[in-house]
Amino acid sequence: MTRKDPRTFLERTLTAMKSSASCEIRTNEHERIADGMSPSGDSPSWTVRPYLRAREIRVGWTDGLLMHNDGTPCNGGLWHPDTEYNRLLLLSAVAEGQRLFGLTTHWLEERDA
Repeated sequence: MTRKDPRTFLERTLTAMKSSASCEIRTNEHERIADGMSPSGDSPSWTVRPYLRAREIRVGWTDGLLMHNDGTPCNGGLWHPDTEYNRLLLLSAVAEGQRLFGLTTHWLEERDA
């Protein structure tokens, strides 16, 4: 707790986790040792660093279904940020591809950016 933020450590961590970000939590014990101070019996200080986990999505399809202009096979579309709007558009594209070519021909792929 600090004077500026009266919430407990747990409250601050849970607030950070409620957002679309995750958080990295570690003790600052190594900093105290690096400064020449020995670890004391006091409770360690903590650092909470929220960070975003960016995701990307794209439409994938079976091999040989579509080709590039030069004749090489193409098995997926461009990667887009995983937003609600992009997901809705790409799911519509998957549904249309499945309607035209069959149920197992198109799907939505995800990856960490």
